[in-house]
Amino acid sequence: MLTGGLRVLRLVNLLTLTFVFVSLAAPPGLGGGFANLDLGAERCGMMAIVAHCSDPTAIFHNPACLTSQDGSEVYFASTNYFFEGRFKIRDKEMNESPWIEPDKYFGASPFIGVVSDLGQERWRFGAALYFPNFYAAYMPEKSFARYNIVQGYFATAYVTPTAAYQISPTLSAGVGISYIYVELYAKRRMHGAVLLADLLLEDWPDADEDWELEIETRDQIFAWDLGLQWKPLPALQVGLCYTSEADINMEGDAQLSDVDEQVNPVFDLVQVMIGLLGRDNFDVSVNMLVPQSLRLGFLYRVGPRLDLGLDLVWWDYSKYKEQRITTDPDISAFINLTSVKNYTDSYHVDLGGRWHHSAATSLMAGFQYDWSPIPDVAYSVENPNSDLFGYSLGIQHEFNPTWTATLSWVNNFYERKDIKHVDAVPNVRPIGEGIVYELSFDVAYTF
Repeated sequence: MLTGGLRVLRLVNLLTLTFVFVSLAAPPGLGGGFANLDLGAERCGMMAIVAHCSDPTAIFHNPACLTSQDGSEVYFASTNYFFEGRFKIRDKEMNESPWIEPDKYFGASPFIGVVSDLGQERWRFGAALYFPNFYAAYMPEKSFARYNIVQGYFATAYVTPTAAYQISPTLSAGVGISYIYVELYAKRRMHGAVLLADLLLEDWPDADEDWELEIETRDQIFAWDLGLQWKPLPALQVGLCYTSEADINMEGDAQLSDVDEQVNPVFDLVQVMIGLLGRDNFDVSVNMLVPQSLRLGFLYRVGPRLDLGLDLVWWDYSKYKEQRITTDPDISAFINLTSVKNYTDSYHVDLGGRWHHSAATSLMAGFQYDWSPIPDVAYSVENPNSDLFGYSLGIQHEFNPTWTATLSWVNNFYERKDIKHVDAVPNVRPIGEGIVYELSFDVAYTF
């Protein structure tokens, strides 16, 4: 009888741990795609730049656009994100917690690049180091959100050498190969009573009874981009950029620790689990997906001073049906470690304009709408990714033939979510809303 009870208890505990790993593995993001598109001040000012990108961020947006740039250039840009968001969680009787706001949230997408023709007539070469994803969040440690997340960050760093070739006066092609480093860190609280039962909020335990789970995983992968730029008419440019798919298998460590060793619950489920497994740390491996994507852009010169642009983006997220997790000690003999995701394809549209006020100064404005791939049942406090729309303003000034600078501002508004059920533990039925402000700037030196 005792042996059977321990086996059941072990199964329940390992199931609990599995749910924890699954919820921590979801990366945050500002939009539907794996990489945030708001990279570079020109992008953040005009939004629609796939058909014509006039700075080295073309390495990311469409490498074929490098053939439209003259001279050799060293370039630095940074897009900085400021989040104002809040959440409520509800129990099974729909009792609501107070509003929960992050103690701190920040994000940044720096870009350092250089491009040159290296003395060639039709070739352009470039290389860049950039971070299309870097976000960090800190939630109140004693709030009701602590069983979803206390703090965490997600970072992706790209190193991308690129080459572009002007095939004819109207057609150019470019290709880039990216080395991608991915790292995820997260920390959350655990308590057996919360994870094993759908408790009313008034019955949740005191924070001093909790255990804390800390997880850090990383991976290195490669992906590639192929871009085209076509000029069918003197006033019209068309851009197309394809990004390859890549599988991520993030490996790292998970550590459990007692928040307050002096406080002992009547029945400490996590302590029993540690006793059964014989250790409080685990090796963990989590898979993710960088979906293939296709970006199509148009730029039309209405007159000598006005350019109008349209970008359409598709991410193939519908392939992300499940998430696999493995651990050491191996718990697959006790429970299936597959988490159902059922993501949908994600879409994005940009509209933008540039007004050439003078030979040296131009003004930009844009609009974007992004459809999130995450279904409502997967929406949670630690991954509050929903549909968003935003608008932008920017100014670019050429001080002299050598130095150019750009400054842009973006407001992004997330769709308000009111979720009645979440496919995660604990099932807290969140209400979420938020705004992201972006300040982007760049400096270019041409020689």
